Amino acid sequence: MDAALRDITNFLFLSILKIRVLTKLFSV
Repeated sequence: MDAALRDITNFLFLSILKIRVLTKLFSV
């Protein structure tokens, strides 16, 4: 259960990073 939670948080963190990078690229 702890490993699953870690996987979910890692996935969310990576998705948020991707979104931030994409928004930066498109805003420039």
